[in-house]
Amino acid sequence: MNLLRYSVRKARLPTALFATFLLMLVQAFVANAFELSSKPIEHSWPAHDWDGKHSFPPVYCLNFPTPQNAVSLTDAIFNKNSVSLARVAYQNNTALYIATSVIPEGRSSEEDVAKTKESNNSNALRAPNYFKVLDSTSPFGSTVGVVIRNPAERTQDGPFPLSLNLTQYPDKLLHSLSVHRLVARGPDRFEIVALRFFPKPLASDDEQAEVDSLTDLVNATLESTYTCTSLLPIRAR
Repeated sequence: MNLLRYSVRKARLPTALFATFLLMLVQAFVANAFELSSKPIEHSWPAHDWDGKHSFPPVYCLNFPTPQNAVSLTDAIFNKNSVSLARVAYQNNTALYIATSVIPEGRSSEEDVAKTKESNNSNALRAPNYFKVLDSTSPFGSTVGVVIRNPAERTQDGPFPLSLNLTQYPDKLLHSLSVHRLVARGPDRFEIVALRFFPKPLASDDEQAEVDSLTDLVNATLESTYTCTSLLPIRAR
């Protein structure tokens, strides 16, 4: 979640498409830094009749935005229940994620957010064509905002966005885009992400409109997470 490790790979195909996320979890994420605690659970709504409600008690609850456009929800738990990941796939090659993990013992939520910002600033310095770190605010308080160009959802080291691969395309166009918000509450850190793939890659002139669109999705998800989760008692370790 802190994006401390990432890799850049060269693309062999002209576009990136969503893989079957449940199959990816079962096949890939049983080793390395992320070990499944139980079998992932997937829900789908062919009739587009989901109400958007989702929770991971006692850590968080929320209503995902525009649930009528949702196709599926995948839930996975890792590392002896210390890391959670929920992914909602939408129409138009878009997905929303909420990932949580436990802050190390002895570190406050404010210190953790500061460390997260520091690590992402380091990434931005090393890969300025991929990372952009933004000053951001939210009801949670200290918030790290990140925009990443050409992230890949398929990774050998762990599930996006817990692990990140960046794709280097020879055409220099935008094939995928993600917008991240990272916050903390009590002993838990949260990363809320919107990811979109573009079957027809975009030129730089069209990029800001997509950043704005994904930012609206992320901010709506973050606000809903705060509104619901703030009613829950802060979790004890």
